[in-house]
Amino acid sequence: MPPILPPGIDNGNHDDIDVREALFNDAAIGSISYVQASKERITQLRGILFDLDPKLYRTGPISPHVPSDPREFFDLIAQNWLARHPLLQQAQVRISGIGLHAIINLDPPVVFCSDGERDRWAGVVETVQAALPVDPDQPGMTAVTRPVGSINSKNGASVELLREGTSVTADDVLSLFTEMCKTPFRTVMTILTGTNRLTPCPICQGEATTLSALDYSGQCYGGCGKIKLQQLYDLVLQPRDRKHEEGRR
Repeated sequence: MPPILPPGIDNGNHDDIDVREALFNDAAIGSISYVQASKERITQLRGILFDLDPKLYRTGPISPHVPSDPREFFDLIAQNWLARHPLLQQAQVRISGIGLHAIINLDPPVVFCSDGERDRWAGVVETVQAALPVDPDQPGMTAVTRPVGSINSKNGASVELLREGTSVTADDVLSLFTEMCKTPFRTVMTILTGTNRLTPCPICQGEATTLSALDYSGQCYGGCGKIKLQQLYDLVLQPRDRKHEEGRR
């Protein structure tokens, strides 16, 4: 099955293996060198990518079992995360070969009329992406996906459309952005767990403890006290190499 191309957008030099699809400008499809663009060259934003690769996640009190198969991972874990927020419910989901690409498609696209507007939206995208425990190395507004029907050379798998999704507006995206600015801990905890109150606390797992979500942090009553947002991510993300993290900072 050849890649599904947007009308009129095909650079004519791909062979279906490791091609990419831009989520900006004209939604070009082709080799990574053809499709990739710096932030300064982006004039329209068409989609926001969430890279959800099963190998990024760990078993623990929130996710007792993490399947390595992307379809099983979607059924058991990622589908629940997406279902817990009105914007994320609209995401298109593709099996990228080894993981999942959840994509918020914007219709109409956001058109940037100034550098300031583009910079503002770059921040919006990265803040919205943080609502899910995505790959810490994934790009923001410059992210590209793999077109449906193309082949991932890492394992020879064909990229599949798992869920069609529904387009959203810029205002829909800004609504989640506002939530992440005003109530980041509460928003992320609700997406990851389906509640804003957990007993016992998943951090210390002490008897008779309760973790309650506040706006900017959590509070473990009867146990470990104040909980930072990073500690919440750490419950589901694999530990990162310290030298790697220092390099990123």
